[in-house]
Amino acid sequence: MRLNRQIFSVLSLGGVVLLGARPAHAAAAPMEDAPHHYLKALLHETQGNLAAAQEELQAAVKLSPKSAYLFRETAEFDFRLGELKKAEQDVEKAIEINPQSVRALILAGQIYWADGEAEKAEEKLRQAVKLSPDDSDAVVNLAGAVTPKNPHEAIRLYNDYLVRHPGSVDMQEHVAQLYQSIGDTDSAKRSWDDSDRRALLS
Repeated sequence: MRLNRQIFSVLSLGGVVLLGARPAHAAAAPMEDAPHHYLKALLHETQGNLAAAQEELQAAVKLSPKSAYLFRETAEFDFRLGELKKAEQDVEKAIEINPQSVRALILAGQIYWADGEAEKAEEKLRQAVKLSPDDSDAVVNLAGAVTPKNPHEAIRLYNDYLVRHPGSVDMQEHVAQLYQSIGDTDSAKRSWDDSDRRALLS
Protein backbone atom coordinates (compact mmCIF):
# COMPACT_ATOMS: atom_id res chain seq x y z
CA MET A 1 0.00 0.00 0.00
CA ARG A 2 1.41 3.40 -0.98
CA LEU A 3 0.49 6.28 1.30
CA ASN A 4 1.05 9.41 -0.78
CA ARG A 5 -0.10 12.59 0.95
CA GLN A 6 -3.33 10.93 2.05
CA ILE A 7 -5.05 10.89 5.41
CA PHE A 8 -7.27 7.85 6.05
CA SER A 9 -10.52 7.85 7.96
CA VAL A 10 -12.79 5.06 9.14
CA LEU A 11 -16.52 5.44 8.67
CA SER A 12 -18.93 3.05 10.35
CA LEU A 13 -21.92 2.29 8.15
CA GLY A 14 -24.25 -0.55 8.99
CA GLY A 15 -21.60 -2.30 11.01
CA VAL A 16 -19.07 -2.16 8.17
CA VAL A 17 -15.92 -0.10 8.35
CA LEU A 18 -15.05 1.79 5.21
CA LEU A 19 -11.59 3.18 4.60
CA GLY A 20 -11.46 6.29 2.50
CA ALA A 21 -8.87 8.90 1.63
CA ARG A 22 -9.22 12.55 2.58
CA PRO A 23 -7.24 15.30 0.89
CA ALA A 24 -4.00 16.13 2.66
CA HIS A 25 -5.21 19.62 3.51
CA ALA A 26 -8.14 18.20 5.54
CA ALA A 27 -7.93 18.30 9.31
CA ALA A 28 -5.78 15.48 10.60
CA ALA A 29 -7.44 12.87 12.80
CA PRO A 30 -6.17 12.42 16.35
CA MET A 31 -3.19 10.10 16.42
CA GLU A 32 -4.91 7.64 18.76
CA ASP A 33 -8.07 7.05 16.72
CA ALA A 34 -9.23 3.74 15.24
CA PRO A 35 -7.93 4.30 11.69
CA HIS A 36 -4.49 5.15 13.04
CA HIS A 37 -4.32 1.81 14.86
CA TYR A 38 -5.76 -0.02 11.85
CA LEU A 39 -3.10 1.38 9.53
CA LYS A 40 -0.40 0.48 12.03
CA ALA A 41 -1.79 -3.05 12.07
CA LEU A 42 -1.51 -3.23 8.28
CA LEU A 43 2.08 -2.01 8.49
CA HIS A 44 2.98 -4.62 11.11
CA GLU A 45 1.35 -7.31 8.96
CA THR A 46 3.45 -6.39 5.93
CA GLN A 47 6.51 -6.68 8.18
CA GLY A 48 5.42 -10.13 9.33
CA ASN A 49 4.80 -9.05 12.91
CA LEU A 50 1.35 -10.54 13.45
CA ALA A 51 1.39 -10.16 17.24
CA ALA A 52 1.96 -6.41 16.97
CA ALA A 53 -0.71 -6.19 14.27
CA GLN A 54 -3.12 -7.99 16.57
CA GLU A 55 -2.42 -5.50 19.38
CA GLU A 56 -3.13 -2.56 17.09
CA LEU A 57 -6.38 -4.12 15.91
CA GLN A 58 -7.44 -4.69 19.50
CA ALA A 59 -6.75 -1.03 20.20
CA ALA A 60 -8.81 -0.06 17.15
CA VAL A 61 -11.71 -2.22 18.30
CA LYS A 62 -11.74 -0.52 21.70
CA LEU A 63 -12.12 2.82 19.96
CA SER A 64 -14.71 1.54 17.46
CA PRO A 65 -16.68 -1.12 19.36
CA LYS A 66 -19.58 -1.19 16.85
CA SER A 67 -17.43 -2.14 13.89
CA ALA A 68 -18.16 -5.68 12.70
CA TYR A 69 -15.33 -5.33 10.21
CA LEU A 70 -12.71 -4.62 12.87
CA PHE A 71 -13.91 -7.49 15.06
CA ARG A 72 -13.69 -9.83 12.08
CA GLU A 73 -10.20 -8.61 11.23
CA THR A 74 -9.14 -9.09 14.85
CA ALA A 75 -10.60 -12.60 14.86
CA GLU A 76 -8.62 -13.37 11.71
CA PHE A 77 -5.38 -12.38 13.40
CA ASP A 78 -6.33 -14.32 16.56
CA PHE A 79 -6.91 -17.36 14.36
CA ARG A 80 -3.61 -16.99 12.53
CA LEU A 81 -1.83 -16.75 15.86
CA GLY A 82 -3.55 -19.90 17.13
CA GLU A 83 -5.57 -18.10 19.82
CA LEU A 84 -8.76 -19.97 19.03
CA LYS A 85 -10.87 -19.02 22.05
CA LYS A 86 -10.08 -15.34 21.55
CA ALA A 87 -10.84 -15.73 17.85
CA GLU A 88 -14.21 -17.28 18.68
CA GLN A 89 -15.11 -14.37 20.95
CA ASP A 90 -14.14 -11.76 18.39
CA VAL A 91 -15.83 -13.40 15.43
CA GLU A 92 -19.02 -13.93 17.45
CA LYS A 93 -18.98 -10.23 18.25
CA ALA A 94 -18.65 -9.45 14.55
CA ILE A 95 -21.65 -11.67 13.82
CA GLU A 96 -23.64 -10.11 16.65
CA ILE A 97 -23.07 -6.67 15.14
CA ASN A 98 -23.71 -7.80 11.57
CA PRO A 99 -25.57 -11.14 11.36
CA GLN A 100 -25.59 -10.90 7.55
CA SER A 101 -21.80 -10.99 7.25
CA VAL A 102 -21.06 -14.07 5.17
CA ARG A 103 -17.32 -13.55 5.57
CA ALA A 104 -17.63 -13.53 9.37
CA LEU A 105 -19.78 -16.68 9.32
CA ILE A 106 -17.27 -18.50 7.12
CA LEU A 107 -14.43 -17.43 9.40
CA ALA A 108 -16.41 -18.59 12.43
CA GLY A 109 -16.88 -21.97 10.80
CA GLN A 110 -13.18 -22.29 10.13
CA ILE A 111 -12.26 -21.28 13.68
CA TYR A 112 -14.71 -23.67 15.32
CA TRP A 113 -13.57 -26.49 13.03
CA ALA A 114 -9.94 -25.87 14.01
CA ASP A 115 -10.99 -25.94 17.67
CA GLY A 116 -12.71 -29.31 17.28
CA GLU A 117 -16.21 -27.82 17.48
CA ALA A 118 -17.61 -29.56 14.38
CA GLU A 119 -21.29 -28.91 15.14
CA LYS A 120 -20.77 -25.20 15.72
CA ALA A 121 -18.65 -24.99 12.57
CA GLU A 122 -21.37 -26.64 10.52
CA GLU A 123 -24.04 -24.36 12.00
CA LYS A 124 -22.13 -21.20 11.04
CA LEU A 125 -21.32 -22.49 7.57
CA ARG A 126 -24.93 -23.46 6.91
CA GLN A 127 -25.93 -19.92 7.81
CA ALA A 128 -23.33 -18.60 5.37
CA VAL A 129 -24.57 -20.80 2.52
CA LYS A 130 -28.19 -19.90 3.27
CA LEU A 131 -27.34 -16.20 3.07
CA SER A 132 -25.16 -16.57 -0.02
CA PRO A 133 -25.60 -19.88 -1.86
CA ASP A 134 -23.43 -18.64 -4.73
CA ASP A 135 -20.45 -17.91 -2.51
CA SER A 136 -17.94 -20.60 -3.48
CA ASP A 137 -15.96 -20.25 -0.23
CA ALA A 138 -19.10 -20.84 1.83
CA VAL A 139 -20.05 -23.90 -0.22
CA VAL A 140 -16.56 -25.42 -0.15
CA ASN A 141 -16.19 -24.92 3.60
CA LEU A 142 -19.63 -26.36 4.40
CA ALA A 143 -19.03 -29.31 2.10
CA GLY A 144 -15.73 -29.93 3.84
CA ALA A 145 -17.42 -29.82 7.24
CA VAL A 146 -20.14 -32.34 6.35
CA THR A 147 -17.94 -34.72 4.33
CA PRO A 148 -16.73 -36.87 7.27
CA LYS A 149 -20.26 -37.85 8.29
CA ASN A 150 -22.17 -37.43 5.02
CA PRO A 151 -20.10 -37.24 1.80
CA HIS A 152 -23.27 -37.54 -0.27
CA GLU A 153 -24.55 -34.26 1.16
CA ALA A 154 -21.23 -32.67 0.25
CA ILE A 155 -21.64 -33.94 -3.30
CA ARG A 156 -25.15 -32.48 -3.40
CA LEU A 157 -23.86 -29.12 -2.21
CA TYR A 158 -21.27 -29.06 -4.98
CA ASN A 159 -23.77 -30.19 -7.61
CA ASP A 160 -26.30 -27.55 -6.55
CA TYR A 161 -23.60 -24.95 -7.03
CA LEU A 162 -22.67 -26.42 -10.42
CA VAL A 163 -26.26 -26.09 -11.64
CA ARG A 164 -25.97 -22.33 -11.19
CA HIS A 165 -22.28 -22.13 -12.15
CA PRO A 166 -21.67 -24.81 -14.77
CA GLY A 167 -18.24 -23.42 -15.64
CA SER A 168 -16.73 -24.13 -12.22
CA VAL A 169 -13.95 -26.64 -12.85
CA ASP A 170 -12.85 -26.64 -9.21
CA MET A 171 -16.27 -27.65 -7.95
CA GLN A 172 -16.48 -30.50 -10.46
CA GLU A 173 -13.07 -31.71 -9.33
CA HIS A 174 -14.28 -31.70 -5.72
CA VAL A 175 -17.20 -33.90 -6.78
CA ALA A 176 -14.87 -36.32 -8.58
CA GLN A 177 -12.57 -36.55 -5.57
CA LEU A 178 -15.50 -37.28 -3.25
CA TYR A 179 -16.85 -40.02 -5.48
CA GLN A 180 -13.36 -41.48 -5.61
CA SER A 181 -13.01 -41.34 -1.82
CA ILE A 182 -16.23 -43.34 -1.28
CA GLY A 183 -15.27 -45.94 -3.89
CA ASP A 184 -17.77 -44.94 -6.59
CA THR A 185 -15.28 -45.21 -9.44
CA ASP A 186 -17.84 -44.93 -12.24
CA SER A 187 -19.24 -41.66 -10.92
CA ALA A 188 -15.71 -40.43 -10.23
CA LYS A 189 -14.69 -41.11 -13.83
CA ARG A 190 -17.76 -39.30 -15.18
CA SER A 191 -17.01 -36.35 -12.89
CA TRP A 192 -13.36 -36.21 -13.99
CA ASP A 193 -14.53 -36.26 -17.62
CA ASP A 194 -16.99 -33.45 -16.86
CA SER A 195 -14.18 -31.51 -15.20
CA ASP A 196 -12.01 -31.86 -18.31
CA ARG A 197 -14.86 -30.65 -20.53
CA ARG A 198 -15.52 -27.66 -18.30
CA ALA A 199 -11.82 -26.80 -18.38
CA LEU A 200 -11.79 -26.87 -22.18
CA LEU A 201 -14.85 -24.61 -22.33
CA SER A 202 -13.65 -22.13 -19.73
